[in-house]
Amino acid sequence: MRYANLKRIGAGVAAAGLVLLVGATSASASDGGGTQRCAEYGWNYKTYSRTDNWRIPTGVHWKHGPGGTVSASRESTQTATISVSMGVSVSYSAIVAEAEATFGIDASASSSRSETIGYSRKISSNTRYGHVQFGNWGYRMGVKKYYVNSACAVTSSYTGTVTKMPSANVWGYYYWETAA
Repeated sequence: MRYANLKRIGAGVAAAGLVLLVGATSASASDGGGTQRCAEYGWNYKTYSRTDNWRIPTGVHWKHGPGGTVSASRESTQTATISVSMGVSVSYSAIVAEAEATFGIDASASSSRSETIGYSRKISSNTRYGHVQFGNWGYRMGVKKYYVNSACAVTSSYTGTVTKMPSANVWGYYYWETAA
């Protein structure tokens, strides 16, 4: 099989899910009723062994052949949304209004952009079939969830795999060929 990637770098936000496959557990989750003395007290996560450019297919799978050219086109909507890091609830519209008044800018709590993205490729042989599918180029990685009690001891631990973690801004077409 032949493989090729066409990636699009944009300023969109990926809207997709995270799948966690859970493995074995260990000891109990009791913290002994002690006071909180540990900075990591409670449930924590650690990720490891990241694989980049993990293909996450979305939408239609186009197939053409044998021979010729395979083409695909899709309309894509990308959205950017305000994000505020504070320890209290905030009003996005109030923050936008304040920024517009202070800096004389035209801002929004959420902004979207639609575009049509196309892809076309000649199939390498008159006996082969070309395939095209749009998708996200995200990540795959290991994940560990663990509980730390007030004495800073790990009392429960779970391991798993993040099978699909979309990239926020890398989308594109994936091309491959088959004999049938």
